Amino acid sequence: MKNLNFLTYIIMMALTIVSCKKEETVNVLQSKYEPAVKETEFTDEDFIISLNASALQAGEKGQWKIISGSVVKDFVFIENIANPYSKFKGMPGEEYTLEWTRWAKDGSTKSVQTKVQSIL
Repeated sequence: MKNLNFLTYIIMMALTIVSCKKEETVNVLQSKYEPAVKETEFTDEDFIISLNASALQAGEKGQWKIISGSVVKDFVFIENIANPYSKFKGMPGEEYTLEWTRWAKDGSTKSVQTKVQSIL
């Protein structure tokens, strides 16, 4: 009986040692950051560019807005104003200022503007 108890004790200790492990959590999503807009990219489509703002984190919202430049209804538009990587269609020869606004989970708001040079 002593051998059985000793053997059980050894097995339990071995399982405890093997099953112990350190877990580490690394947050990939940022909780605080400044919104940014990288250089826009022209597409192969006529007068359409790809916008490139900072990605939204969990619980955040964002919105694109045309600040300046000639806006013609149903011709000049942002495809999806809530998408940081949306597409913008403008008039040839016009310069535009666009604004990306981000609302954080804590309710704070930050905006950044970018200029879209003359689309030829």
